[in-house]
Amino acid sequence: MGYMPMGWIVDDVIEVMKEQYQEITDESPIFIAGLSMGGFGALRLGAKYPTVFKAFSGLSSITHFNQISEFVADFEQLKHDALEQDSVLEWILENKETISPFRFDCSGGHTWEYWSEHLAKTLLFFNKYS
Repeated sequence: MGYMPMGWIVDDVIEVMKEQYQEITDESPIFIAGLSMGGFGALRLGAKYPTVFKAFSGLSSITHFNQISEFVADFEQLKHDALEQDSVLEWILENKETISPFRFDCSGGHTWEYWSEHLAKTLLFFNKYS
């Protein structure tokens, strides 16, 4: 089985959220954020799908697929299975005319203590665009 592209998050997860929470409608602003490798996903998806997300944020994020090698046991197999091996910068440049506001927090540690404090800053950032 190949490495599943992250586009399903853009389609399926957002639709499931709308189904589960009546407060979320087609007019609701959608934001995405993540920590570490999840920050890579959030930054990549936010940059790749600028019309979906009003803003996006990554905390202590990697910024290129190759940096995942530091976190997985069998990176060669992952590279073989991956459908895309791109970087956040590639998508930012590709969509520079329509890119949504984004926050890249790389000034601190890789700990829950750091993320707890700085996630609040991300939520305040998102609040500006809601």
